Amino acid sequence: TKCFTLFVTHYQFICQMQDELPLQVQNHHMSFMEEGQDKIAFMYRLVRGSAQRSFGLNVALLARLPQSVVDRAHSKSKELEEKVAKRLRWHSAQMVGRVCEMAAGEGEGA
Repeated sequence: TKCFTLFVTHYQFICQMQDELPLQVQNHHMSFMEEGQDKIAFMYRLVRGSAQRSFGLNVALLARLPQSVVDRAHSKSKELEEKVAKRLRWHSAQMVGRVCEMAAGEGEGA
C-alpha cells in the first residue's frame, strides 16, 4: 500500500473530512499548553484531532517576526473574523425569514 500524507493549516474542510471518511483521513496537531490569554507553549508532541483554533500569530512570535508585522496580522485577522460573523448573521436572518414565509404560507392553505 502507498502512504499519502497531506499537511495543511487553516483548512477546515480537511478537518471535517475525518467525520465523513474516518478510515482514510486522520487529523493531528501539535499539543500545546496555554500560558495566559494569548500565549501558548508548543509541547512538540503530535496528537490526534484537529486544533480548535489557529495559532499562526503565536508561531509568528516564536519565529521572532517583528511585533509590527504580528500586530498588523492580528488586526487583519480580527477584521476577517468580523466580516465572516456578519455574513453568517445575514445568511441566518435570511434563512429564518424564508422559514417564516413558508410557515405562514402553509398556515394560509390549512
